[in-house]
Amino acid sequence: ATRYLWSAHKGSVNEDDFILRLPYTLQADIIAQTRAKHIRDCQFFDFCSSDIVKALALCLRPLVFSSGDIVCHAGDMGQEMFFLSKGSVEVVSPDRTTCFATLVEGSFFGETSVRVDCDLRVTPSAVSHL
Repeated sequence: ATRYLWSAHKGSVNEDDFILRLPYTLQADIIAQTRAKHIRDCQFFDFCSSDIVKALALCLRPLVFSSGDIVCHAGDMGQEMFFLSKGSVEVVSPDRTTCFATLVEGSFFGETSVRVDCDLRVTPSAVSHL
């Protein structure tokens, strides 16, 4: 799919640029098929009906980070949740001297900020291309 998007859209691989040009019902079906798996695979959303999972999938937006990019900073007010579809992220201390975890494809983070208003206590940083 990415190769097609690259060649057909002159280098743009932002799938939303392509999908959002389609009729809404087709957009919803494609997004539900491609993004809902992240929500279904996350135990945080186990209690959700398939309609809620589909609605949440429509809210997901793909982001791309390069190795070394800071995904978000410790101390920032968390407002979003992230699902890793490829690459890896290190969860590090605010001073970046301690790595608490390395998250890989299929992992998620930021779920605490979705449930409660709180500042981030760690700094997720991309280790590889996401």
